[in-house]
Amino acid sequence: MLRSKWVLVGLIALALLPPATWSFASGTYVLGDSIGDGLATTMGFNNLAQIGIHIRGPKALAQIERTPPGSTAYIFLGTNDAEGSLKNIDKSIDDILDAAAQRQLSVIWVGPHCVRKAWDKQASALDEILRGHLAKVQAANAKVKYIGTRDATICSGKFQEPDGVHLTAKGYRYMWAMIDGAGFFQIFRRVLLPNSMPIIIVTVIYQFTNIWNDFLFGSTFAAGDQSPMTVALNNLVNTSTGVVEYNVNMAAAIIAAAPTLFVYVVAGRYFVRGLMAGAVKG
Repeated sequence: MLRSKWVLVGLIALALLPPATWSFASGTYVLGDSIGDGLATTMGFNNLAQIGIHIRGPKALAQIERTPPGSTAYIFLGTNDAEGSLKNIDKSIDDILDAAAQRQLSVIWVGPHCVRKAWDKQASALDEILRGHLAKVQAANAKVKYIGTRDATICSGKFQEPDGVHLTAKGYRYMWAMIDGAGFFQIFRRVLLPNSMPIIIVTVIYQFTNIWNDFLFGSTFAAGDQSPMTVALNNLVNTSTGVVEYNVNMAAAIIAAAPTLFVYVVAGRYFVRGLMAGAVKG
């Protein structure tokens, strides 16, 4: 009985746990390629990113021109450029930074992540180019910062779509946790725990049901008032004296089943979430 109480308390606490939220200032915009577009769409951020944007060419500069002056710009550029030559790409990087400086933008450049493509080595090389180049710029301009995203979790491929480049919704949330500077426990709280909630709830439900319905353990080690509900119900139903009171037996059965029914009613929505999470990628 004591175990059942603690399991029930834990279930209610998990069910009432508020969802984790991420802060994003109104004067902050996401620019760049389809990776930025996917992250901004997933997180609900101000989005100027588009598919097929490169460091080279006028499209990235056009995005900066559309960004309100004085804003903070998260620039996701490099993944598309890693498919081609990286020769003289430093000049295009400087062009983007100069355009951002003219509009007094604070720039957080997010580098190319790991991809399951033959050109991943190029992506890694571009990451090093951007890291070194922007480190020199940051020394003279505090409004410029570079953040790499080639960590072990993303490089493992567990968050990638079948195309090997784009990420699932969980992957974009994990990427933003990295960009936002979240530590291990913050990532666990904001990313891993919410994504694991369906299986946690299902495990709690099964555990609670098994503990509550446990008859053999209770009948062996408990007696009298310390007996669990299942033993008391068995003693009531299987009495061999007097008239069998079916109304009392049915009422006792409903009372005994009520906590389990309550658990399923409160947490049943997580079964649906678990099914949907397993059926739809991301």
